[in-house]
Amino acid sequence: GPFFWAQAQPGRPVPTLAELAQERGVQPASDAGSYLVMGSDFGRAVCVQYGTANIVAVPVEAGPGGAPVPPQFVNTGLPEFQRCLALLGRMWRLRFGLNQEQAGRWTVDFQAQLASLDPAALGSPESWWSVLLEQMWDGLL
Repeated sequence: GPFFWAQAQPGRPVPTLAELAQERGVQPASDAGSYLVMGSDFGRAVCVQYGTANIVAVPVEAGPGGAPVPPQFVNTGLPEFQRCLALLGRMWRLRFGLNQEQAGRWTVDFQAQLASLDPAALGSPESWWSVLLEQMWDGLL
């Protein structure tokens, strides 16, 4: 889809964020070993967070002085992330060619279905899906 690229490569273990940072020649944050990279969005790694199994988006490079950057919540877990991405994949093509009113109805429908798949995905205005929806409402996507 237009929002997520999978990282997986056949025959290769899923990398930690620390390993990905090292591959890219950037400094990993001190907590980078606690994230397993599933893929990326526009510039951040989308990861499974050890200890919570939450899906979060985190920059590959550390913050100033190697400090960890707080993760942005995406989904409760991998199954919810897959279901929400599948929903976006099914619905996204239906968005093309809509006028503003139709696009508004599409966004309301998408938001309702997303909330039914993983209520926590929209639990904060700062979450990954909330920001994506905000951009849809603003007409940026």
